[in-house]
Amino acid sequence: MLKKLAILFFFFQGFNSCKKDPLKTEDHFIFGRYFGFCAGDCAHFYKLEKDGLYSDDMTRMDAFRFKTEKINEGAKSDAESLRSGFPSLLNKYPDSTFGCPDCADQGGIAIEVISNGHKKSWRLDTHTDALPDELKPFALSILDFMAKYPL
Repeated sequence: MLKKLAILFFFFQGFNSCKKDPLKTEDHFIFGRYFGFCAGDCAHFYKLEKDGLYSDDMTRMDAFRFKTEKINEGAKSDAESLRSGFPSLLNKYPDSTFGCPDCADQGGIAIEVISNGHKKSWRLDTHTDALPDELKPFALSILDFMAKYPL
């Protein structure tokens, strides 16, 4: 009987130790452009955190990876302006796609926001005529930022 109780005790201890940790990523704003069918460097992304702006360290859009060196303060200031102009329509439709990003090999815009441990992401068409009017200026601002600060 004692042996059975010991086995049950260790069995339930095993289940109690398998709890998922909450998302432990710093709040950030990731934005950039990707191409699905291309050779070479097919992804160009920036990551804005409270301590700085970082450029990507990847060639394809599979998992976001960023360099540890910060980009200049001018670029960070422009990225903060992008973040402050974030359209409310995106918050209404988290984890959504607008238009048809990269359907005609034109590339797409990807955005990811983590705030208070909650992750949201979006995909936008680079053909801004395919976007709702509220999103067009924001998408153009991202494309303008990328032209101003090429990777």
